[in-house]
Amino acid sequence: MFALFFKRLKRLLRPDRARLPADDPGNHPNDSTWRDDAIESEELGDPFNGEAIEIPVEDAIDLHTFDPSETRMVLDAYIEAALGAGFREVRIIHGKGVYTQKRIVVSYLSSHPDVIGFGDAPSESGGSGATIAHLRGHGDDR
Repeated sequence: MFALFFKRLKRLLRPDRARLPADDPGNHPNDSTWRDDAIESEELGDPFNGEAIEIPVEDAIDLHTFDPSETRMVLDAYIEAALGAGFREVRIIHGKGVYTQKRIVVSYLSSHPDVIGFGDAPSESGGSGATIAHLRGHGDDR
């Protein structure tokens, strides 16, 4: 049921997609834990050995680990999986920062046909750093 979500997420979790922090000095010649983006994925191999990884679909997703360029793809997979799991409400954690992720999330949710409405989470659930989205159920009219 969630195969597409896992397949997309597996693609995003490849080790060759790891990025160094922006404030990283970049001088790690003897540290094998640091990888440069120029390393090809074939060189690193498949850490999952071709196996699908199972990640439980929950009523919340934290986008902090994803690059803003990946946000729409992650949300596509997540909303599809959340609907398949029967969730009618999900929390999307995007952080406060400069609201880059939040703007993407709001734009995405505004145009998604299965999103009935959305808004900031209550303060105890992240406030303006998270968005609650209300999803259409299987029997709801479009």
